[in-house]
Amino acid sequence: MKVLNKRIGACAPLVLAASLFWHQSASAGLINSDFANEFDHWNGEVVSYNYLADMDNVDSGDITASYVDNFSTSAGSATLTTSFDDENDYWSVVLFQDFTFDIVAPGNSLTLSLDVSYSLTDDFFDYAFVELLDLDDNLAAIDLTSGGAFDVTDWSGVNASIQFGVIDGDFDVFDSITISNLTITETATDVPEPTSVALLLSGLLLLARQRWLGKTVTRADKHTHNKVGA
Repeated sequence: MKVLNKRIGACAPLVLAASLFWHQSASAGLINSDFANEFDHWNGEVVSYNYLADMDNVDSGDITASYVDNFSTSAGSATLTTSFDDENDYWSVVLFQDFTFDIVAPGNSLTLSLDVSYSLTDDFFDYAFVELLDLDDNLAAIDLTSGGAFDVTDWSGVNASIQFGVIDGDFDVFDSITISNLTITETATDVPEPTSVALLLSGLLLLARQRWLGKTVTRADKHTHNKVGA
């Protein structure tokens, strides 16, 4: 019987190294983010415990089709699930994709949005996560587990990896995590149309001219009044 610290202890380095170990060349922009083509361009990692050998095995790469009980897609979402069979306990399931953020136009912003839900049999021993990693700087990461919208403007042109997974630590499997509505959107800065700018400048020039004319008339009136008084 394996012990808990063996399972959890083996997990941390595997999860953090998954995309870096299998990284080859990042795609230009996130591909198949809505999972319309199932797991095309996505890679997986499964850590399983074999009962007879009393040891963990790691399988990583283009493996999702080989683990249908652990990887599934539906209606623009992907779900990862821990499971077991007669010989193995599949206790860590990770999905990731390496890609390069598009370069953002000057002044524009970049937003990564997603929805995340998960179900754990034990909130203390089990673990679910989603994170964004900088492949050129291993110290840079954003925790996306809460879901929502994240400002990633500073990631313009960066080689990155997005990965999410679920880890069973209490020996009670069928923990799961689902990610959906994953998008990366560039938002243009509001800039007035050329015609609007021209109209604005024209209005300012007209206002300035009227003020200048008003001052000129006032000075002329004062000059006339002074002459009459003399």
